[in-house]
Amino acid sequence: MFFSLIGLIQFIKKQVFKDKILYSEYINLKVKHPKCQSCGMYLIDDDKFDKESNYCSNCYNTEGFIDKDISLSKFLEKIEEQLLLKGFKESEIKSRLKKVPNLMRWRKKFDWEKTTFQINQEK
Repeated sequence: MFFSLIGLIQFIKKQVFKDKILYSEYINLKVKHPKCQSCGMYLIDDDKFDKESNYCSNCYNTEGFIDKDISLSKFLEKIEEQLLLKGFKESEIKSRLKKVPNLMRWRKKFDWEKTTFQINQEK
């Protein structure tokens, strides 16, 4: 009983040490998302991923987005074609496509310049 308690304490100390190392590596990374923030592909699956961006090499290169002026609907069609070619099931494709509009590239940003305010002045 006593030795198993000592073993458990040693295990916890090692795990805390490993967690600290992983956290320090995470802090030093510029990438904060496990998936590409344009198409949703897991970045770990991208062979050309440079660990400097939140986007995969299919969506982004050193010059910027590869398809800069593409609309979200056209981009979703493009992703659907690629997933079909890779052999994904229809249900998996639908699930992935639902998540794309919530990624950083496609989120709606509030534009203060286009917003007009009406001030009610009561006398």
